[in-house]
Amino acid sequence: MGITSTLILGLGLAQGCVGDPGPTLAMARKQVRQVLPDADLSGVDAEVWIYDSQAETKRNLAAEALSYPFARKILREQGEVFTRLGLIKKGEQPLETLIGRHATVPAFVVPSESLILVRPQVVERIDILSHELGHIASFRAGYWNRAAPYLWLHPQKVLDPSWVNLDAYIAAWAMEEGTAEYTAIASRAADEGETSTQMLAWLRQGALSPRILGPLSIRITQFAYGDGPRYISHATPPTPGLRSKLDEAWSRFSGTTREILDPALTPLPSELAGRIRERFDVLDPKPLRATRIGSFLLFQSLSRLDGFAVEPGAGYARALVDDVFLSWGSGRQLWITRWPDAETGRRFIADFRRVAPDLRVLREGADVVLGWNVTSENAPSVLLP
Repeated sequence: MGITSTLILGLGLAQGCVGDPGPTLAMARKQVRQVLPDADLSGVDAEVWIYDSQAETKRNLAAEALSYPFARKILREQGEVFTRLGLIKKGEQPLETLIGRHATVPAFVVPSESLILVRPQVVERIDILSHELGHIASFRAGYWNRAAPYLWLHPQKVLDPSWVNLDAYIAAWAMEEGTAEYTAIASRAADEGETSTQMLAWLRQGALSPRILGPLSIRITQFAYGDGPRYISHATPPTPGLRSKLDEAWSRFSGTTREILDPALTPLPSELAGRIRERFDVLDPKPLRATRIGSFLLFQSLSRLDGFAVEPGAGYARALVDDVFLSWGSGRQLWITRWPDAETGRRFIADFRRVAPDLRVLREGADVVLGWNVTSENAPSVLLP
Protein backbone atom coordinates (compact mmCIF):
# COMPACT_ATOMS: atom_id res chain seq x y z
CA MET A 1 0.00 0.00 0.00
CA GLY A 2 1.25 3.48 -0.84
CA ILE A 3 0.99 6.72 1.07
CA THR A 4 -0.81 8.56 -1.74
CA SER A 5 -3.49 5.89 -1.95
CA THR A 6 -3.86 5.82 1.81
CA LEU A 7 -4.47 9.55 1.95
CA ILE A 8 -6.93 9.41 -0.95
CA LEU A 9 -8.96 6.68 0.71
CA GLY A 10 -8.88 8.64 3.92
CA LEU A 11 -10.95 11.33 2.18
CA GLY A 12 -13.83 8.88 2.03
CA LEU A 13 -14.27 7.94 -1.61
CA ALA A 14 -17.67 6.48 -2.29
CA GLN A 15 -17.71 2.75 -2.84
CA GLY A 16 -18.42 1.70 -6.43
CA CYS A 17 -19.28 -1.63 -7.93
CA VAL A 18 -17.06 -4.53 -6.96
CA GLY A 19 -14.87 -5.33 -9.94
CA ASP A 20 -12.59 -8.22 -10.83
CA PRO A 21 -8.96 -7.53 -9.82
CA GLY A 22 -7.70 -10.32 -12.08
CA PRO A 23 -6.96 -8.20 -15.20
CA THR A 24 -5.19 -5.52 -13.13
CA LEU A 25 -3.15 -8.18 -11.32
CA ALA A 26 -2.07 -9.66 -14.66
CA MET A 27 -0.90 -6.25 -15.92
CA ALA A 28 0.88 -5.53 -12.64
CA ARG A 29 2.62 -8.91 -12.77
CA LYS A 30 3.84 -8.13 -16.29
CA GLN A 31 5.20 -4.76 -15.17
CA VAL A 32 7.02 -6.15 -12.14
CA ARG A 33 8.63 -8.90 -14.20
CA GLN A 34 10.12 -6.25 -16.50
CA VAL A 35 12.34 -5.08 -13.62
CA LEU A 36 12.51 -8.30 -11.57
CA PRO A 37 12.54 -11.08 -14.16
CA ASP A 38 13.73 -13.57 -11.54
CA ALA A 39 10.89 -12.81 -9.11
CA ASP A 40 8.61 -15.69 -8.16
CA LEU A 41 5.09 -14.32 -8.67
CA SER A 42 3.40 -17.62 -9.42
CA GLY A 43 0.12 -18.58 -7.82
CA VAL A 44 -0.67 -15.12 -6.44
CA ASP A 45 -4.37 -14.33 -6.17
CA ALA A 46 -6.19 -11.04 -5.51
CA GLU A 47 -9.53 -10.62 -3.79
CA VAL A 48 -11.74 -7.59 -3.18
CA TRP A 49 -12.92 -6.76 0.32
CA ILE A 50 -15.66 -4.37 1.36
CA TYR A 51 -16.27 -5.00 5.05
CA ASP A 52 -13.68 -4.84 7.84
CA SER A 53 -14.72 -8.29 9.04
CA GLN A 54 -13.70 -9.75 5.67
CA ALA A 55 -10.28 -8.15 5.91
CA GLU A 56 -9.79 -9.34 9.50
CA THR A 57 -10.47 -12.93 8.55
CA LYS A 58 -7.76 -12.80 5.87
CA ARG A 59 -5.28 -10.78 7.95
CA ASN A 60 -5.42 -13.34 10.73
CA LEU A 61 -4.09 -15.99 8.37
CA ALA A 62 -0.70 -14.25 8.58
CA ALA A 63 1.86 -15.45 11.10
CA GLU A 64 4.97 -13.55 9.94
CA ALA A 65 6.68 -11.13 12.30
CA LEU A 66 5.96 -8.20 9.95
CA SER A 67 2.26 -9.06 9.67
CA TYR A 68 -0.70 -7.00 10.88
CA PRO A 69 -1.71 -9.44 13.66
CA PHE A 70 1.75 -9.57 15.18
CA ALA A 71 2.26 -5.80 14.90
CA ARG A 72 -0.91 -5.34 16.94
CA LYS A 73 0.42 -7.67 19.63
CA ILE A 74 3.61 -5.64 19.78
CA LEU A 75 1.76 -2.35 20.17
CA ARG A 76 -0.42 -3.76 22.94
CA GLU A 77 2.57 -5.20 24.79
CA GLN A 78 4.87 -2.18 24.34
CA GLY A 79 2.25 0.53 24.88
CA GLU A 80 4.01 1.80 28.01
CA VAL A 81 7.02 2.78 25.88
CA PHE A 82 4.86 5.02 23.69
CA THR A 83 3.32 6.48 26.84
CA ARG A 84 6.73 7.18 28.38
CA LEU A 85 7.76 9.01 25.19
CA GLY A 86 4.64 11.16 25.33
CA LEU A 87 3.38 9.78 22.00
CA ILE A 88 0.06 8.54 23.41
CA LYS A 89 -1.95 9.07 26.55
CA LYS A 90 -2.08 6.32 29.14
CA GLY A 91 -4.56 3.66 28.11
CA GLU A 92 -4.55 4.57 24.42
CA GLN A 93 -3.61 2.08 21.73
CA PRO A 94 -0.63 3.22 19.61
CA LEU A 95 -1.19 3.56 15.84
CA GLU A 96 -4.78 2.37 15.99
CA THR A 97 -5.68 4.55 12.98
CA LEU A 98 -2.91 2.93 10.95
CA ILE A 99 -3.27 -0.79 11.67
CA GLY A 100 -6.50 -1.03 13.66
CA ARG A 101 -9.60 -2.85 12.45
CA HIS A 102 -10.94 0.28 10.75
CA ALA A 103 -7.71 1.46 9.14
CA THR A 104 -8.20 3.05 5.70
CA VAL A 105 -5.45 1.21 3.83
CA PRO A 106 -6.29 0.54 0.17
CA ALA A 107 -4.72 -2.94 0.01
CA PHE A 108 -2.60 -5.41 1.95
CA VAL A 109 -0.88 -8.70 1.38
CA VAL A 110 -0.71 -12.06 3.18
CA PRO A 111 2.49 -13.37 1.57
CA SER A 112 2.46 -16.83 3.13
CA GLU A 113 -1.00 -17.33 1.58
CA SER A 114 0.02 -15.78 -1.78
CA LEU A 115 -2.94 -13.44 -1.34
CA ILE A 116 -3.56 -9.75 -2.04
CA LEU A 117 -6.65 -7.99 -0.66
CA VAL A 118 -7.81 -4.76 -2.35
CA ARG A 119 -10.66 -2.38 -1.76
CA PRO A 120 -13.16 -1.94 -4.60
CA GLN A 121 -12.01 1.66 -5.22
CA VAL A 122 -8.52 0.53 -6.27
CA VAL A 123 -9.30 -2.61 -8.27
CA GLU A 124 -7.97 -0.94 -11.44
CA ARG A 125 -4.89 0.67 -9.83
CA ILE A 126 -1.89 -1.10 -11.39
CA ASP A 127 0.54 0.79 -9.14
CA ILE A 128 -1.12 -0.58 -6.00
CA LEU A 129 -1.16 -4.15 -7.28
CA SER A 130 2.50 -3.75 -8.33
CA HIS A 131 3.35 -2.59 -4.81
CA GLU A 132 1.64 -5.63 -3.29
CA LEU A 133 3.36 -7.95 -5.77
CA GLY A 134 6.59 -6.29 -4.63
CA HIS A 135 5.83 -7.59 -1.13
CA ILE A 136 5.25 -11.10 -2.46
CA ALA A 137 8.49 -11.00 -4.44
CA SER A 138 10.38 -9.67 -1.40
CA PHE A 139 8.97 -12.37 0.87
CA ARG A 140 9.83 -15.14 -1.56
CA ALA A 141 13.32 -13.73 -2.12
CA GLY A 142 13.98 -14.05 1.63
CA TYR A 143 14.29 -10.34 2.39
CA TRP A 144 11.85 -10.59 5.30
CA ASN A 145 14.28 -12.99 6.97
CA ARG A 146 17.14 -10.47 6.72
CA ALA A 147 15.65 -8.48 9.61
CA ALA A 148 15.19 -11.47 11.94
CA PRO A 149 18.62 -11.28 13.68
CA TYR A 150 17.81 -7.76 14.90
CA LEU A 151 14.23 -8.17 16.10
CA TRP A 152 14.49 -10.06 19.40
CA LEU A 153 16.20 -9.08 22.65
CA HIS A 154 15.75 -12.31 24.61
CA PRO A 155 18.25 -15.14 24.02
CA GLN A 156 15.49 -17.77 23.73
CA LYS A 157 12.22 -16.01 22.98
CA VAL A 158 11.37 -15.08 19.42
CA LEU A 159 8.00 -13.94 18.09
CA ASP A 160 7.42 -12.67 21.61
CA PRO A 161 6.11 -9.07 21.63
CA SER A 162 7.54 -8.51 25.12
CA TRP A 163 11.05 -8.80 23.73
CA VAL A 164 10.80 -7.15 20.34
CA ASN A 165 13.30 -4.45 19.38
CA LEU A 166 10.88 -1.67 18.41
CA ASP A 167 13.55 0.30 16.57
CA ALA A 168 14.55 -2.70 14.47
CA TYR A 169 10.90 -3.60 13.88
CA ILE A 170 10.01 -0.12 12.61
CA ALA A 171 13.17 -0.08 10.49
CA ALA A 172 12.38 -3.50 9.01
CA TRP A 173 8.84 -2.36 8.19
CA ALA A 174 10.23 0.72 6.42
CA MET A 175 12.70 -1.45 4.54
CA GLU A 176 9.93 -3.77 3.39
CA GLU A 177 7.52 -1.00 2.42
CA GLY A 178 10.43 0.77 0.74
CA THR A 179 11.21 -2.38 -1.24
CA ALA A 180 7.61 -2.78 -2.38
CA GLU A 181 7.19 0.91 -3.22
CA TYR A 182 10.51 1.08 -5.05
CA THR A 183 9.54 -2.03 -7.02
CA ALA A 184 6.23 -0.42 -8.02
CA ILE A 185 7.93 2.84 -9.04
CA ALA A 186 10.63 1.07 -11.03
CA SER A 187 7.99 -1.11 -12.71
CA ARG A 188 6.01 1.93 -13.79
CA ALA A 189 9.20 3.62 -14.99
CA ALA A 190 10.10 0.64 -17.17
CA ASP A 191 6.57 0.44 -18.56
CA GLU A 192 6.51 4.15 -19.44
CA GLY A 193 10.04 4.23 -20.82
CA GLU A 194 11.42 6.48 -18.08
CA THR A 195 14.39 5.91 -15.84
CA SER A 196 13.97 5.06 -12.19
CA THR A 197 15.87 8.25 -11.39
CA GLN A 198 13.20 10.31 -13.14
CA MET A 199 10.39 8.42 -11.46
CA LEU A 200 12.06 8.77 -8.05
CA ALA A 201 12.45 12.54 -8.34
CA TRP A 202 9.72 12.98 -5.72
CA LEU A 203 11.88 11.29 -3.10
CA ARG A 204 13.39 14.03 -0.99
CA GLN A 205 17.17 14.30 -0.99
CA GLY A 206 17.69 15.98 2.38
CA ALA A 207 17.97 13.55 5.26
CA LEU A 208 15.78 14.26 8.29
CA SER A 209 14.04 17.26 6.75
CA PRO A 210 10.58 15.72 6.53
CA ARG A 211 7.99 17.11 4.18
CA ILE A 212 5.35 15.68 6.50
CA LEU A 213 5.52 16.22 10.25
CA GLY A 214 2.66 15.41 12.57
CA PRO A 215 1.28 12.81 14.97
CA LEU A 216 2.88 9.39 15.07
CA SER A 217 0.47 7.69 12.66
CA ILE A 218 1.16 10.32 9.98
CA ARG A 219 4.91 10.49 10.47
CA ILE A 220 5.46 6.72 10.61
CA THR A 221 3.52 6.37 7.35
CA GLN A 222 5.84 8.88 5.72
CA PHE A 223 8.79 7.04 7.24
CA ALA A 224 7.76 3.75 5.65
CA TYR A 225 6.52 4.93 2.26
CA GLY A 226 8.77 7.98 1.87
CA ASP A 227 11.98 7.30 3.78
CA GLY A 228 11.86 3.57 2.97
CA PRO A 229 12.12 3.86 -0.83
CA ARG A 230 14.43 6.84 -0.44
CA TYR A 231 16.79 4.61 1.53
CA ILE A 232 16.71 2.00 -1.23
CA SER A 233 17.39 4.75 -3.77
CA HIS A 234 20.13 6.73 -2.04
CA ALA A 235 21.86 4.26 0.29
CA THR A 236 23.09 2.04 -2.52
CA PRO A 237 25.53 2.87 -5.33
CA PRO A 238 24.27 2.93 -8.91
CA THR A 239 23.98 -0.71 -9.90
CA PRO A 240 22.43 -2.24 -13.00
CA GLY A 241 19.14 -3.92 -12.30
CA LEU A 242 16.61 -3.63 -9.52
CA ARG A 243 17.57 -6.99 -7.99
CA SER A 244 21.16 -5.85 -7.45
CA LYS A 245 19.97 -2.65 -5.79
CA LEU A 246 17.57 -4.45 -3.46
CA ASP A 247 20.19 -7.04 -2.53
CA GLU A 248 22.68 -4.26 -1.81
CA ALA A 249 20.23 -2.31 0.36
CA TRP A 250 19.18 -5.33 2.43
CA SER A 251 22.79 -6.48 2.83
CA ARG A 252 23.72 -3.01 4.12
CA PHE A 253 20.78 -2.87 6.54
CA SER A 254 21.84 -3.16 10.19
CA GLY A 255 18.49 -3.07 11.95
CA THR A 256 18.16 0.60 12.94
CA THR A 257 15.91 3.50 12.01
CA ARG A 258 18.92 5.82 12.26
CA GLU A 259 20.34 4.62 8.95
CA ILE A 260 16.99 5.01 7.19
CA LEU A 261 16.45 8.50 8.54
CA ASP A 262 19.87 9.45 7.22
CA PRO A 263 21.35 7.05 4.63
CA ALA A 264 24.61 9.02 4.70
CA LEU A 265 25.31 7.72 8.21
CA THR A 266 27.37 4.59 8.59
CA PRO A 267 25.16 1.62 9.52
CA LEU A 268 25.62 1.05 13.24
CA PRO A 269 24.08 -2.15 14.67
CA SER A 270 23.11 -2.11 18.34
CA GLU A 271 25.79 -3.43 20.69
CA LEU A 272 23.41 -3.19 23.65
CA ALA A 273 20.99 -5.52 21.89
CA GLY A 274 23.77 -8.09 21.61
CA ARG A 275 24.81 -7.64 25.24
CA ILE A 276 21.32 -8.16 26.64
CA ARG A 277 21.09 -11.46 24.75
CA GLU A 278 24.58 -12.56 25.76
CA ARG A 279 24.37 -11.50 29.43
CA PHE A 280 20.71 -12.04 30.16
CA ASP A 281 21.40 -14.59 32.91
CA VAL A 282 23.44 -11.98 34.83
CA LEU A 283 20.63 -9.41 34.98
CA ASP A 284 19.13 -9.13 38.45
CA PRO A 285 16.22 -8.89 38.66
CA LYS A 286 15.24 -10.19 35.23
CA PRO A 287 13.22 -7.65 33.25
CA LEU A 288 9.75 -8.62 32.07
CA ARG A 289 10.14 -6.67 28.83
CA ALA A 290 12.92 -5.13 26.81
CA THR A 291 13.03 -3.05 23.67
CA ARG A 292 15.02 -0.36 21.89
CA ILE A 293 13.48 3.07 21.39
CA GLY A 294 15.96 4.14 18.73
CA SER A 295 16.23 7.21 16.53
CA PHE A 296 12.80 7.39 14.90
CA LEU A 297 10.72 7.21 18.10
CA LEU A 298 13.14 9.55 19.90
CA PHE A 299 12.85 12.02 17.01
CA GLN A 300 9.06 11.83 17.11
CA SER A 301 8.97 12.24 20.89
CA LEU A 302 11.12 15.38 20.91
CA SER A 303 9.82 16.98 17.70
CA ARG A 304 6.24 17.09 18.96
CA LEU A 305 7.28 19.34 21.88
CA ASP A 306 7.65 22.34 19.60
CA GLY A 307 4.82 21.86 17.16
CA PHE A 308 6.54 19.02 15.30
CA ALA A 309 9.74 20.93 14.65
CA VAL A 310 12.64 19.15 12.95
CA GLU A 311 15.16 20.26 15.56
CA PRO A 312 16.38 19.46 18.13
CA GLY A 313 14.93 15.98 17.61
CA ALA A 314 16.74 15.40 14.32
CA GLY A 315 20.10 16.17 15.89
CA TYR A 316 19.54 13.63 18.65
CA ALA A 317 18.25 11.05 16.15
CA ARG A 318 21.52 11.32 14.23
CA ALA A 319 23.67 11.41 17.37
CA LEU A 320 22.11 8.50 19.29
CA VAL A 321 24.70 5.72 19.27
CA ASP A 322 22.65 3.03 21.01
CA ASP A 323 19.94 2.42 23.61
CA VAL A 324 17.91 -0.22 25.40
CA PHE A 325 14.71 0.20 27.43
CA LEU A 326 13.91 -2.31 30.20
CA SER A 327 10.69 -2.81 32.18
CA TRP A 328 9.95 -4.76 35.35
CA GLY A 329 6.25 -3.98 35.68
CA SER A 330 4.42 -1.55 38.00
CA GLY A 331 6.05 1.43 36.31
CA ARG A 332 9.64 0.28 37.00
CA GLN A 333 11.61 1.25 33.91
CA LEU A 334 15.22 1.87 32.93
CA TRP A 335 16.45 3.53 29.75
CA ILE A 336 20.13 3.24 28.86
CA THR A 337 21.30 5.58 26.09
CA ARG A 338 24.75 6.08 24.56
CA TRP A 339 25.97 9.33 22.97
CA PRO A 340 29.12 10.47 21.14
CA ASP A 341 30.23 12.62 24.10
CA ALA A 342 29.22 13.83 27.54
CA GLU A 343 28.03 17.24 26.27
CA THR A 344 25.45 15.63 23.96
CA GLY A 345 24.34 13.41 26.82
CA ARG A 346 23.90 16.43 29.10
CA ARG A 347 21.80 18.30 26.51
CA PHE A 348 19.69 15.22 25.91
CA ILE A 349 18.82 14.95 29.60
CA ALA A 350 17.73 18.59 29.68
CA ASP A 351 15.57 18.28 26.56
CA PHE A 352 14.04 14.91 27.38
CA ARG A 353 13.09 16.18 30.84
CA ARG A 354 10.48 18.26 28.99
CA VAL A 355 8.88 14.97 27.89
CA ALA A 356 9.25 13.15 31.23
CA PRO A 357 9.77 15.57 34.12
CA ASP A 358 9.55 12.70 36.62
CA LEU A 359 12.65 10.96 35.26
CA ARG A 360 15.50 10.09 37.59
CA VAL A 361 19.04 10.50 36.24
CA LEU A 362 21.08 7.48 37.37
CA ARG A 363 24.15 8.14 35.25
CA GLU A 364 25.44 11.12 33.29
CA GLY A 365 28.12 11.50 30.63
CA ALA A 366 28.36 9.89 27.23
CA ASP A 367 26.37 7.00 28.72
CA VAL A 368 23.09 8.31 30.14
CA VAL A 369 20.87 6.11 32.29
CA LEU A 370 17.36 7.28 33.13
CA GLY A 371 15.05 5.49 35.53
CA TRP A 372 11.51 5.47 36.84
CA ASN A 373 10.69 3.74 40.15
CA VAL A 374 13.86 1.62 39.99
CA THR A 375 15.94 0.66 43.02
CA SER A 376 18.71 -1.96 42.82
CA GLU A 377 18.59 -3.17 39.19
CA ASN A 378 22.08 -4.09 37.99
CA ALA A 379 21.37 -3.65 34.26
CA PRO A 380 23.64 -0.58 33.72
CA SER A 381 26.70 -2.32 35.16
CA VAL A 382 25.94 -5.51 33.23
CA LEU A 383 25.18 -3.95 29.85
CA LEU A 384 27.49 -0.94 29.70
CA PRO A 385 31.21 -1.47 29.13
